Amino acid sequence: MAALEDAHPWTRSMRTLTLSLLKAHGLRQASAVLDAGCGTGLLLRDFRDTFAPSLEAGIDFAWPALPVAAHRTSALLAGASADALPFRDGSFDAVHSADVLQHMTIAGALEAMREFRRVLKPGGLAALRLRATRRFIPNAPDVDFDHAYSETSLRSSLSTVGFQVLFLRRVNVLPSLAAELTYTPPDPDAPVKGIALRSESDARGKVLSAYLAFERGWLRAGLPTPGVGHTLLTIAKT
Repeated sequence: MAALEDAHPWTRSMRTLTLSLLKAHGLRQASAVLDAGCGTGLLLRDFRDTFAPSLEAGIDFAWPALPVAAHRTSALLAGASADALPFRDGSFDAVHSADVLQHMTIAGALEAMREFRRVLKPGGLAALRLRATRRFIPNAPDVDFDHAYSETSLRSSLSTVGFQVLFLRRVNVLPSLAAELTYTPPDPDAPVKGIALRSESDARGKVLSAYLAFERGWLRAGLPTPGVGHTLLTIAKT
């Protein structure tokens, strides 16, 4: 996982896009930030470099990732689940969670959103990245630990727990469209979630990096996108 976060153009692009959207929706300075599902800590490092918070905190249910995160950041780290955050009400200016909720129970994912709102200060921002439903190939039935969100279902869940949705878009549009049109089952021998490690320096990595940079600019400009991307990115406010 650490190698994937370090090397893959997509993970780098998603971190860059998320931080720029937080800025665009009003996060200028943050005294306290939380990454729920912090993994090996790269987003916490980027939070520090971008917003210089006085408190960075990260939690992850996968305990083996935390020692790696501890080498990358000075954040407060804890082994915990997103649906039972070990923090007081109103502790954070921003909460981030990427590709976590779809791997929880369906009820637990909703409870995690409720927890994000609880630990945010009034006017705080949540930046969430989740698996989106597919458009041209059948979606598997939603089950605990393996489910996806449409724009409508995610907006409804966030509203249910008291968030105001500021931004909600599908991202990774063209790669997702290509994946649907040329769908093959995931490679069981790929090291992480069926994803082959790819460097930004190889030819395909360079093409992907260029496209993702274009898509980031397109999204920041508020221009419409087709409803195809396999990833939903949202910014929501308490």
